[in-house]
Amino acid sequence: MTMYDKQIRFNFRPLGREIKRKRESMGWTQEYLVQLIIGHTSHIVMYMETQGQHLNLNIFYQVVTLLDISVDRFFFPNRHA
Repeated sequence: MTMYDKQIRFNFRPLGREIKRKRESMGWTQEYLVQLIIGHTSHIVMYMETQGQHLNLNIFYQVVTLLDISVDRFFFPNRHA
């Protein structure tokens, strides 16, 4: 049995809340953040912030780097307790 035999789903909601907090602290709307990332309007940021929607890796990277969010505390919460 390996570590990944048991399916573990990552809860993206806390990260989504942090994205919203950082975005709002910068005075950015959801629409503006989407424009920066993909160049057209979409509901992706709303779903990410409110429903914890999973993102593709490229969009995820763009969001966390634009908003200067360290993801370690979300992926390794026991190391940052």
